[in-house]
Amino acid sequence: MPITSRSTVLAFTILALGACAPRATQEPAVTGAPLILEVHNAMPHPMNISYEIGGAVTALGQVNADQTKRWELPNQGGDEVTLFATDEGKTHRVDTTMDLDHDQVNRWEIK
Repeated sequence: MPITSRSTVLAFTILALGACAPRATQEPAVTGAPLILEVHNAMPHPMNISYEIGGAVTALGQVNADQTKRWELPNQGGDEVTLFATDEGKTHRVDTTMDLDHDQVNRWEIK
C-alpha cells in the first residue's frame, strides 16, 4: 500500500475512534471573579474533595485529617454548588449543596 493510502486509512481510523469516544460534560463559562472555598476536614483520615456545577464534576484535591485547605472555584454565573468528600477507600462519603457567596470565604467542615 502506498504511503498516502496508509496515511489516509490512519487518519480515518483516528477520526472514527474519536467520534466513538465518550464526551465529557462541559462546565459553564466563567463569568466573574473566582469564588473562594475553604474546607476543614474534621475526619480522622484524608478526604478527596470535588464539586459539581452544571452537571460537570471537578476534582479539587485532598484535605488531610484535621487540616484546612482553600481553593478558588471559577464563577460560572450560579451560586449553587454541590460538594463531595470521599475517603481514599471510597467507604465514606459526605455531600452538601451550598449557595456560595461572592464577597466572602465560603467554609465547609467535613464531619
